Amino acid sequence: MFIFNREFKKGKLDVPFEWSTDKTETDVLFFFKLDGKANEQEACGGEEIDLTGPSGEAFANCTSSSFIEGYSCENGLSGEFKDEPYKMWVTEDEGIGAWLRVDFKKQY
Repeated sequence: MFIFNREFKKGKLDVPFEWSTDKTETDVLFFFKLDGKANEQEACGGEEIDLTGPSGEAFANCTSSSFIEGYSCENGLSGEFKDEPYKMWVTEDEGIGAWLRVDFKKQY
């Protein structure tokens, strides 16, 4: 597995992606994170709340179609995104159709 971290300038984002036809099935997972707070012109003026972080005030629990010990849905939402135990979500070879569900303490 390759993990890439790259910073992009504001505006249109083109992500080059090379696809190989020598495999019948390839799983690809992208995580996009916005660093820092939006400026006043881009923000709605409301409070920013971490909705999916397991340690956040809004998070109640999460469930997933499957996971490997040490790679639960809570680990996948931790914000660390490293290919290590307790840092990401990994399924039991599910591929297409795998799912992750987050439940909140209240409606937002």
